[in-house]
Amino acid sequence: MSVKLSAALGFAAKAGKIRSGDFTAEKLIKSGEALLIVLDSQASEATQKKWKDKCSYYSVDIKVAEGAAKYVGRTKNRVFVVTDEGFCKLILNAAAEDENNKEKDIMNQHGEVE
Repeated sequence: MSVKLSAALGFAAKAGKIRSGDFTAEKLIKSGEALLIVLDSQASEATQKKWKDKCSYYSVDIKVAEGAAKYVGRTKNRVFVVTDEGFCKLILNAAAEDENNKEKDIMNQHGEVE
């Protein structure tokens, strides 16, 4: 996870704009308050599938992030809901940048030139 993504998650949590837990996440998705779901990469495959399906059905963005629980400060939870539009954009932009950097690293490992 990039420094920007971990910082964005930490700032959102500190500002009280991230909620955690399965029950809370489900409630916020159904009410339309959830703007983004962030799953910790340590979530089981079944949990990831469940939330990807729910997010697809309710048209909510979802990101899987390594160490998300640690940066949010809720190490026992694996599902996090972002409820603020500004933090949602910040986290999505940081996640996109993180993914682009990973792709570049993979290309460089295979000897492909940018």
